[in-house]
Amino acid sequence: MATRSISSLSGTFSSFGYINMPGATAWGKVGEEIIARLDTLQTGQDELINEIKDIRSDVAGTFRRLADLEAENIEIRKENHGIRQKNIALEASFDDLSQYQRRNNILVHNLPEASTAEEERDYLVTQVLSPLGLSLTDVDLFHRLGKRHTGASRSKPRSLIVRFFGHSPRIRVFGNKKNLKRPIGVSEHLTPHRAALLNMVRNLWRDKQIYSFYTRNGNIFVRCAEGSNPIPITSDTDVKGITQSDSTPSSLKSPSVPSTVHSTNRNPSSSHESPEVNRSPSTS
Repeated sequence: MATRSISSLSGTFSSFGYINMPGATAWGKVGEEIIARLDTLQTGQDELINEIKDIRSDVAGTFRRLADLEAENIEIRKENHGIRQKNIALEASFDDLSQYQRRNNILVHNLPEASTAEEERDYLVTQVLSPLGLSLTDVDLFHRLGKRHTGASRSKPRSLIVRFFGHSPRIRVFGNKKNLKRPIGVSEHLTPHRAALLNMVRNLWRDKQIYSFYTRNGNIFVRCAEGSNPIPITSDTDVKGITQSDSTPSSLKSPSVPSTVHSTNRNPSSSHESPEVNRSPSTS
């Protein structure tokens, strides 16, 4: 390339009569220097092109590796989703089993605490069992929940767990609970998970976002409007689904009704459940 270019350059000089002119040799050297620099530039350009090709190859390989990693990531996400679903199913099964173990239990609320076990037993018999048509022979065991309250809440009695022999006494409890003297009350013994859900549902009721709620055999149900079908609540997702709906009836936009005057539209004697707590239409 250099020889051809120099010959061409010399021919150009010759055609113009520069070869025989003083300084022609200097012009030839300039041409050679220009050609040498052009060759250097050409060599650099070739190297740059090769480097670009290598970079493109590396980038293509990187994209292929990224695609492989993304495919692996998708598979891992699928596996994690499957594991989460299995974990949810296991937790649900465990919760069902825990609730089943509580099937013969009730919680007694606001029963005064005694200083001795004998007095505690007498309180249970006279203030709870007798009004409900039961006796101590129906009871398997009973005990208070948690540690004794201290400070300002010391006067508030802890809830009492009562376990019966069989399911029949428990049914009678909810059939005759109206015979209990206030403020003593009874409710189902729920698992911690279901108790938390019930508390969320109760807050919805207080905020007038649902019409009523109740429990039956450890299961929680909600009515969004008077006369509507009950909705089972098994997770916080169910609760969020209710809050995100627009089904809150306008009748619930009235002032809150005190819990002591809540009406029930379920006959307590016909079911073994916590009666349905609702908003009486007459108070709307």
